[in-house]
Amino acid sequence: MSFRDYSKRANPPILHRKELFVPKGYPARSKFERLTRQEERWELLDETARIGTRHGWEERLEECGVRLAGHRLVRVQR
Repeated sequence: MSFRDYSKRANPPILHRKELFVPKGYPARSKFERLTRQEERWELLDETARIGTRHGWEERLEECGVRLAGHRLVRVQR
């Protein structure tokens, strides 16, 4: 096992599809699954080379006119 601390990085990696990293009985798994389904419906996960870091992910969200509110996506009023 190895450990990496990204807390001081200006552009840390983003973990998508979190439900795949936890066991079936994990209490928040259904919340993670709902978020992933929403991200897939809105085609936010299509550009995998771009969305692996915070800056790329934030750019993609802005382009699509959405923002994260907890573990769900909401449209941004423009």
